[in-house]
Amino acid sequence: MKTRHVIVLTAVLAISTTGSWVAARHAQTPGQAAAKSKPPIASWVTAPVERRVMSQTIIARGTLRPDAMIEVGAPSSVTGSPVITKLGLRPGDQVLEGQVLVEVSARPIFVLVGEVPAFRSMSAGTQGVDVQQLQLALRRLGCAINTDGLFEARTSECVKNMFERAGYSVEPEFEGDVSVAFGEVIFVPRNTVRVLSSPTTVGPLGAASTASADESASFSSSVARLAVGRLSVRVELNPELQSVLSTGLPVELFDETSGASYAGVLKSIADVPTTGLEGQAVLVGVMSASPRSRLPFNAIDRNLRVTITTASTAAPVLAVPLSAIASDATGKAFVAVVAPGALVTDHPRSARVTPGLSADGYVAITAIPPDRIEEGDRVVVGR
Repeated sequence: MKTRHVIVLTAVLAISTTGSWVAARHAQTPGQAAAKSKPPIASWVTAPVERRVMSQTIIARGTLRPDAMIEVGAPSSVTGSPVITKLGLRPGDQVLEGQVLVEVSARPIFVLVGEVPAFRSMSAGTQGVDVQQLQLALRRLGCAINTDGLFEARTSECVKNMFERAGYSVEPEFEGDVSVAFGEVIFVPRNTVRVLSSPTTVGPLGAASTASADESASFSSSVARLAVGRLSVRVELNPELQSVLSTGLPVELFDETSGASYAGVLKSIADVPTTGLEGQAVLVGVMSASPRSRLPFNAIDRNLRVTITTASTAAPVLAVPLSAIASDATGKAFVAVVAPGALVTDHPRSARVTPGLSADGYVAITAIPPDRIEEGDRVVVGR
């Protein structure tokens, strides 16, 4: 029994001693409490002088489009509801002169080069620019022919040969003369022409699915769509930016769908503001990719982010936050440079500077001798 009392008494003494030590540790004198309640010693709020490339940019959005698009319909020789009877060129294919784009109700659609679109049927005695374009194309395809714009016997013979080489007969008109039905020959400009959309299955035109360049299916009353020329992005810009815009400025085109970016240039700017889609005044700018950064054909109709660099330093320069720039009574700019650990009671060193390009909250600076500024120096931005 005595042993148990000794153990309990020892435990009580140990707990009592520990509690006294803890209480003593957390206790503080009035002087200590007052010292802890004082605000911290004020110091300068600073930022480092950095070396960076400075660029002023404008962010906009635009949709990727070719120079022109051509809707191709069924030829006039087709009677009844058009039916796709034979598939031809696929989306993304480049169109070459003399090729058959697609077959509709057993009739071909030939693609020839010409600046004026086809607008009528042509047969013996027809005369005009469309006939001349047809004759020039037939000559390029190897048939010796006059190009005077008159549809005569030799033109009929060359047309017949073109159709027969492709496996078709020409449509006979009255008295057996050769006739080129409207729509069996289409003219496209002398530029790069690619298929933007075309049928993927044979069958009635309204029911057959049509593949487009971005591989999405659609339904259309047209037989196919062609993209003419280079791809570019048309952007609507605030007219207030006109003073900082000029053709040739570098542009980055970014496609969020694929995550790809393409280098480009500002190709053209509207001379005067026009009315935008939402009724506001806008400047229209056209951005095109540089030759080394060709835009993908399957990105047509996508909305891209456009970043226009209006000004940029050629190399990294010294830069500080805009809030670091101050001016004296004469209007000259300076920055206040402080030593490491300096207090507000210490006087920072004043260094005169010439501000330069500003962007993203920073401004480029050049020290005016004999004052000096170096990378890593800390400048006052507040207190």
